[in-house]
Amino acid sequence: MGKFFYRYSLGYFTKRGTSYGPFVPIYGFGAVSIVVLTYRYKENPWLIFFINTILLGTLEYVTGWVLYEFLDKRLWDYNTEIWNFGNLHGYVCARSIAAFGFAGLFLIYFLLPKVFNIVKKVPEKKMTIISFILLGIFVIDVFTFIIINF
Repeated sequence: MGKFFYRYSLGYFTKRGTSYGPFVPIYGFGAVSIVVLTYRYKENPWLIFFINTILLGTLEYVTGWVLYEFLDKRLWDYNTEIWNFGNLHGYVCARSIAAFGFAGLFLIYFLLPKVFNIVKKVPEKKMTIISFILLGIFVIDVFTFIIINF
């Protein structure tokens, strides 16, 4: 979601996140959190939206603060961006948490059912192999970040 906003805002794609590979860990952790904590409430979209805005707004704020305070990295700063009302120290703003709330609804009601349908069609052994390959790429990516920055 962020890539498309910045593409529109800046006119070009930007590197998002801490890793060097295809993953943006904060989005992945956010997506997993959404599924684990809100899927059971899928009958109530308003509750899902509310939980997602609080949960992901907190995740974004804490992650931004930790990266800045402990690694001296500022990967996003809403102080200098358009549509930054509700800005809190540049780490979150109303637009960002509202976008995450809508992204959570998109994940629960559109994307997750499609993923479930695909997973049902793939043999379990093949799905396990695919999962471990993706996990391996992610772990290598995270360790690359750790090695370079510490």
